[in-house]
Amino acid sequence: LQLLSVVGQVAGAAVENVILTEMQIHQERLAAIGQTVSATSHDMRNILTGISGGTQMLSLAREQENWEKVDRASGIIQRSHTRFESLVNSLLTFARKTEVQLQESDLGMLVREVLEVLEPEAARHGISIKCEDTLNRTMSLDPQLIHRVLFNLIKNAIEAMEDRGGSLRIDIY
Repeated sequence: LQLLSVVGQVAGAAVENVILTEMQIHQERLAAIGQTVSATSHDMRNILTGISGGTQMLSLAREQENWEKVDRASGIIQRSHTRFESLVNSLLTFARKTEVQLQESDLGMLVREVLEVLEPEAARHGISIKCEDTLNRTMSLDPQLIHRVLFNLIKNAIEAMEDRGGSLRIDIY
């Protein structure tokens, strides 16, 4: 009878451990989902900023009949669409481990693409942006990932300066 009691206690402790472990895993999953939603929302807002800036530029360019600017605005909107599509694909593959997609890319071009999207917003807040690119070469990097990082950094800088305006300088070397 004592043996049965001990076996029962051990079994009860084992069941309790399983329940606690499952609760901990569930809480960790919820935390991961929260972090993912937060990061994804930030990325979506950035992409929407690009679309908004592109459409504003497009409207102004059409009024001015500046067809070169129309083409630039269309490019901004298209690149924003591509990045949104990439973000959705990333969400769809979230459960799988994603590998960095390295390829030879021009960092200066990525910075210029980000600036093209964010300059209208910066200008609305009295912020001028100057970019000095002395690198002039390609390097092995993940262009989608680096674009997101650059976009977040530059957008955060603009947001930090939006109340007082000023000048934002970006040096690539």
